[in-house]
Amino acid sequence: MNKATIVHPGFYCSIQDLGRLDYRNVGVPQSGAMDMQLAKKTNTILGNSEEAAVLEMILMGVTISFETKTYVSISQNVDGATLNGKTISMDKAIAVEPGDVLKIGHVTHGNFAYVGISGGWKTKPILASRSMFAGITASGKLSKGDTVPYENCFEVVEETRFRESELNQNTLIDVFEGPEFHLLSATHQDQLLSQTLEVSKSWSRMAFKVSTGTPFDLPELRTVPVMPGTVQLTPDGDLLFLMRDAQTTGGYPRVLQLSNDAIDKFSQLRTGVSFNLSLRPINHS
Repeated sequence: MNKATIVHPGFYCSIQDLGRLDYRNVGVPQSGAMDMQLAKKTNTILGNSEEAAVLEMILMGVTISFETKTYVSISQNVDGATLNGKTISMDKAIAVEPGDVLKIGHVTHGNFAYVGISGGWKTKPILASRSMFAGITASGKLSKGDTVPYENCFEVVEETRFRESELNQNTLIDVFEGPEFHLLSATHQDQLLSQTLEVSKSWSRMAFKVSTGTPFDLPELRTVPVMPGTVQLTPDGDLLFLMRDAQTTGGYPRVLQLSNDAIDKFSQLRTGVSFNLSLRPINHS
């Protein structure tokens, strides 16, 4: 197997796929790409399957050197990329030769950007996923000097182009009622759903914290199951939007729930960005 070397990891980068879907009952977080729609589009450029592992970057791009020929793709939400110091176009598959060095700029739209590679990054699967999570994999992130396996590729058969217009620009977040939404008074329900909120500085792959500015007097729960997209409400009035690396149980009331698509959209809201919630009906059919 050929290897790419992480010359500079940027702020934080890791290998992610669609996550571990069948192990939450034994306390294993799902993990996976924070913006799965964008990760899938990055794979589509190369003709990869949606499940292929991608390299996820937070806020800053990485610098990578390659051992052998292959093709890579870069999501369009970064401020450019160079190959051996020369600016390259990012809307299509990019051919890299042995010894080439790819340097990617800052993330300009949202928080998370992706690098795909022909056939996907070939780190060792653990519990049916290559997604990095400290405790499940040896580390939760890639560091300088780490190597990442990949397969040779001499041709991209089904090349498609990436359109920048596909990047999500919407700040209206669809939500569903959570299991404890009914514990809120009608006044507090209306307040929560009509208030313009703002992403705080406190966010990670586990959760985003958003303050409502209003304490809530809700009963404490015994530990109950939670999942990516669950929105908990603390007594201080903080909303905790649980994300891909979220724990599997929690004790705060689960007042709202995001869909997978809404998690993608919400994960790309930057600190200080204002957003609103839109309550969607639950389809029981």
